[in-house]
Amino acid sequence: MKIQIHTYPDGPAIGLPKDEIVSAMGLRGRFSETRIGLLDAGDQYIMPIQTELEPRSDTQLLALMAQQQLRTCYVDNIMDESHKTLILMTSEGSTLWQYEYAKSEYSDLDALRDGLNFILDQEEL
Repeated sequence: MKIQIHTYPDGPAIGLPKDEIVSAMGLRGRFSETRIGLLDAGDQYIMPIQTELEPRSDTQLLALMAQQQLRTCYVDNIMDESHKTLILMTSEGSTLWQYEYAKSEYSDLDALRDGLNFILDQEEL
């Protein structure tokens, strides 16, 4: 099992409520539970292991976009051209999900799939 370590404010925590629990890395590399709202910029954290939900088809993901009239915005990082950010918004412009990723490790399509799956996961949990 691979554990992905994120550095706040990057990663999935940015789109979650501030009272959501994550495991933050403390001194000596040990993790302890804390709320997202207590993380400071640069803190490293991991998301709790959750039950795997069934993967969704691209048709299901497109249906979500159409039904909720979601908008996408891909933003190139002008300070670091190797990174990009995907923002999923409501039709009114409210951010539902935001994720910065390295272009060499993650495609635009992968980011879109993960964002839409995240939104559906929140509705199901």
